Amino acid sequence: MGIDGAEIKRKRTNKTNTPPLSSYQKAYRFLIILVGVLVVAGVLWSSIAADYKSRQVSKTTIIKPHNTPLPQNPKIEVLAEAVSDNEVNFQVRTNIPLPVEVMASVDLLQQAPDETYIGHSEKIILTDNLQTFTIDTSTKHLPNGSYSAEVTFYPNWGAKHGQQSAKLISEKI
Repeated sequence: MGIDGAEIKRKRTNKTNTPPLSSYQKAYRFLIILVGVLVVAGVLWSSIAADYKSRQVSKTTIIKPHNTPLPQNPKIEVLAEAVSDNEVNFQVRTNIPLPVEVMASVDLLQQAPDETYIGHSEKIILTDNLQTFTIDTSTKHLPNGSYSAEVTFYPNWGAKHGQQSAKLISEKI
């Protein structure tokens, strides 16, 4: 045998004198390692999700109600414009003490009270006296026609998380 390595072959030696693993034992070890990796990944994912959720909660709790007095004539003014077949842009001005939750809706005109409602409504949190938002109606598949856009404050739930003065409003606005 020469130094060039042409005939040198490495011989695997079993220094611990244990028999080689069967294919079942190898598969079992693989499954154990796979389960361990999945458990670690699950723990990491849950900690990331919990951190994300805690950040979301802190973002929504930034708004702290003040003690703003209730105006004599609380009102909501709405300017709405269709920006596409499925999107309506709302510009809302209010003097109600904020924050409040309102219902923004896009309703088919000339519906009788006993007809099935055709339109789209979403709850919106107003945090500014002049606020702009867009409602997407594409998931409702509304038929062609003329629609009205409205924003309504409902006293039974609109100021639930708002200022005490806004909770004094007893009628729908």
